[in-house]
Amino acid sequence: MSFGQSTREEIAALRREVAQLTATVQQIASLVGPMGIPLPDDSMLVQTIHGVKFCIDPMDTVIAPNLMVYRQWEPELSRLMLDAATPDTVFVDVGASFGYFTCLVGSRIRDQGRGRVFAVEPNPAALKLLRRNCIINWSMCPISIHACAISDTVGMAEFNVPLHRGANAALAPKLGRDAYGTASDEVIKVMLKRLDDIIPPGTAVDLMKIDVEGHELSALAGAERVISESPNLRIIMEWSKGQMETAGYAVDDVLELMEEYRLTAHRVPPDLVLANALQETVSPSQLRSLAYDNIILARQG
Repeated sequence: MSFGQSTREEIAALRREVAQLTATVQQIASLVGPMGIPLPDDSMLVQTIHGVKFCIDPMDTVIAPNLMVYRQWEPELSRLMLDAATPDTVFVDVGASFGYFTCLVGSRIRDQGRGRVFAVEPNPAALKLLRRNCIINWSMCPISIHACAISDTVGMAEFNVPLHRGANAALAPKLGRDAYGTASDEVIKVMLKRLDDIIPPGTAVDLMKIDVEGHELSALAGAERVISESPNLRIIMEWSKGQMETAGYAVDDVLELMEEYRLTAHRVPPDLVLANALQETVSPSQLRSLAYDNIILARQG
């Protein structure tokens, strides 16, 4: 059997693409491995496989080991957000911590469109790293940092910071214990603000990440205007029944607010392409029985 000239050229082109992909995979694989440069202030400098640099707390037991060994955190969500970000993306990072997703998405948006990032974080230790990480990754889009916790009210509140687990820091639950049932190592006072007070009116948000250790209800309740002004909004949110209950919220109250806002829940698509997320809906009854997962909220219609 013989092939025509055009077929041979297509096969040759496919082989070149496969060879290029293989070389890229090998290059990425060569980067994976222990890496960290100690800095004089007891922080550590790492670089992810996505080319973003971070100053981190080396004593952190949640995210730091992954960044030092695997050079990334939550690889599925990282790919999902990188795929979704464009030069015009407006991204809101609620619970930004030291800025992993803030800088990851900001580095993809860059400064060639209308895109920008709003990063919200109340923990002073994480804020210090967040500000530094926005500086060292200088070729990013505009990033505004807000030193507060997100809620449906304005004021002050207690904030729990577990030792060496800054990623699990959260507004104080009613029982004074964190989502893991352990007492907090440090309790500080933080400012409360609503997203409706932070995001300028008329700003259509495209992408939002909410990671607030069970306080999603109050975060969403304080974002009614932002959500209504953002028809194409996709909210990537941690769904944890245990954390919600520990924080003092009922799952049915969260579902009721989602219905009021006309938000439907969807699973993270297997191909990690955010545009395909609407293909599979998670019903309210499924959410009631879902112990833990990352979900995507989208406006109906």
